[in-house]
Amino acid sequence: MKKLVLMILFWGLIALAYGGPIDVNIYVDDAYKPFSFRGKDGNAQGIYINVLQTAFSRMKNFNVTIEPVPWNPRHQNIEINK
Repeated sequence: MKKLVLMILFWGLIALAYGGPIDVNIYVDDAYKPFSFRGKDGNAQGIYINVLQTAFSRMKNFNVTIEPVPWNPRHQNIEINK
């Protein structure tokens, strides 16, 4: 949890220095109940999601999208700068 708070503070400082809104995509495991999972409506839900939404709701310079994705450590589908 400490690392999460530090990460959010770090990005907050970056947003202040940058000046404009920053688009942030957060990919979370879609099957890690109760922390993060895909709800019936297809959106991310869970404890981790609530913490992120609360933190980012207080950081006005961020446009945050939280997307639930299948997690497979052998086939991570995360591209840099996308």
